[in-house]
Amino acid sequence: MSTKEKFLAEIERFLRRSGMSAKEFGDKVMNDVSYVYRLRKGRVSSADTMDRVKAWIAEHKAGGKSRPSQRAA
Repeated sequence: MSTKEKFLAEIERFLRRSGMSAKEFGDKVMNDVSYVYRLRKGRVSSADTMDRVKAWIAEHKAGGKSRPSQRAA
């Protein structure tokens, strides 16, 4: 599995566990409602962006539930 595939799989797992929609995730994390859609279509994110998204996910999955109240910086 490529880095891009692993990254998208991590996001998909978070979406399933949190119940958050892809559109809401993109808006809260990247201020871009189409972010996850474009990843699913093959878009590649930079290493810095992937790190920022992963940090946001780690911060918001306390107890397996999201607390989507802050955007990634």
